[in-house]
Amino acid sequence: MSEQYNVSDKTIRRDSKLAETLSLIGGVSPEAKRKILSGEVTINKNKLETLSSAPIEKIEAVVAQIEEGTYERRGPRNPAPMTSDSILPEIKQLNGIIKNFASNFNSMFKQLNTGESVELKPILRLYIDELEDLYKSIND
Repeated sequence: MSEQYNVSDKTIRRDSKLAETLSLIGGVSPEAKRKILSGEVTINKNKLETLSSAPIEKIEAVVAQIEEGTYERRGPRNPAPMTSDSILPEIKQLNGIIKNFASNFNSMFKQLNTGESVELKPILRLYIDELEDLYKSIND
């Protein structure tokens, strides 16, 4: 399918998960599903992906909010930028680790990029996918 629609395998898997979630929501409330599909209610893809593996009670709670008209996206669209005063020490440490990784990865790429065919891009994609999974696992 990915070749047929000229998209990545990951896109097909993600969209499959989104369709599954919409089916679960439709099983609880066809009206809530209709509101999502019509754009009357906006739920971002990350939230839908999270709901795909959530307990039915969580899905029912979201559906109830949609039906009541009280469902809102969580958090501001453009959160305030972090300052050094607002960042926890653990986050500062993680930020340093990520910056160090990026620097080392870039340096490694430059060293290996001597005409040899080195496939670092798929390796980097794996790390990005892991970070995206971590991001998605953090509760809203």
